[in-house]
Amino acid sequence: MATEHAQRLRVVVVGAGPAGLMAAGEAAGGGADVTLLDGEDRPGKKLLLTGKGRCNLSNTLPLEKFLEGFGANGVFLRNGCHRFFSGELREFLAGIGVETAVERGGRVYPLQGGAGAVLDALLAWVGKRGVRVLTRRRVTQVTREPDGSFLATGAGFAEPADRVVVAVGGASYPQTGSRGDGYRIAAALGHRIVAPRPALVPVVCREPFFKRLAGLKLRNVLLSVHPPGRPALESFGEVHATPFGISGPAVFPVSAAIGAFAAAAPVPVLINLKPGLDAATLEARVEREMNSLSSRTTAAVLATLLPRQLIPVFLETAGLDGSRVAVQAGRAARVKIRELLQAFPCTAVGTLPIAQGMATAGGVDLREVHPVKMESLLVPGLFFAGEVLDLDGDTGGFNLQAAFTTGHLAGKAAAA
Repeated sequence: MATEHAQRLRVVVVGAGPAGLMAAGEAAGGGADVTLLDGEDRPGKKLLLTGKGRCNLSNTLPLEKFLEGFGANGVFLRNGCHRFFSGELREFLAGIGVETAVERGGRVYPLQGGAGAVLDALLAWVGKRGVRVLTRRRVTQVTREPDGSFLATGAGFAEPADRVVVAVGGASYPQTGSRGDGYRIAAALGHRIVAPRPALVPVVCREPFFKRLAGLKLRNVLLSVHPPGRPALESFGEVHATPFGISGPAVFPVSAAIGAFAAAAPVPVLINLKPGLDAATLEARVEREMNSLSSRTTAAVLATLLPRQLIPVFLETAGLDGSRVAVQAGRAARVKIRELLQAFPCTAVGTLPIAQGMATAGGVDLREVHPVKMESLLVPGLFFAGEVLDLDGDTGGFNLQAAFTTGHLAGKAAAA
């Protein structure tokens, strides 16, 4: 038995998040001798934060729509998702004791226990498969030995391996262990790193009135972003006002692009507060409200159309006197109100820092990674999985599914 054990492939997985846990379990299931190293005192810290603890695991959108959520880089996941997508993930989770349910927008959540239940089940699964999990082992370097093997090293330890899977995450939420180590490891082995930047992150705006709007939630609005000289970007959903700008589900999908464009010049952003109405219908409604009572003020008319917290800022932006009787305001005021309802302006000048993003854009250049094996095209025996890759998707289960898919593929290939 000792001889047989010595002949097994030694696979070291760096990072015990969802991608790393999946890779470790799959590699062990393929017969490898697997060691999972994590720099924190316990595995899966970032997983516990996903979906505010509820753990949005995946999304049941059709594959092509799902891939659109990753922008131009989504094509990299197509082959992998044909092998392991939302259906396969849900079946796998059910097999380790986590039943799931599909909620609004195709979002997949565990039926019970949230992120904690998912993490416990994954740890039990890798344990049953014989994975050796070592915490407080922050890998800072992976070197290729002359015989083609690897050495994963950090403060006070060195772990030899025949294959290495780097699944240490990006650079967002560094308190969970995502400190950008994977980028440094990959770069030292010759890989190109697409400059990391924050994704799924609040946006900073120039207008001082956001301090007065902080806490306001605008539901079912259409956000349009207009980078100078570039096509507009649109996102529908909820926008949250913060003391420094905007955040929320409609902001996150376009935040990485805003950050990139704002580095060169401020980016105009328009908020359509009534996207369900065309211009003529909305103007007719405004006219009806303004003429309904002879004594109704313009501010009172806006109270039928807007959240109260927004009304003073809206009036200032429109240049209108809220105390004036609405019926006397005239057509010009009516048109101005309609225009602002459908294109309320603000100016994005950047985002919060990468440490405060939910995900990281940028990472290991996908052109240097095999899209099915997740193996380096530059260094045989080196694999990547999860957020360390140049993949960032929308909110709604996209990024966790990508982590599980790439981890599944990397683990299987590493043991082959």
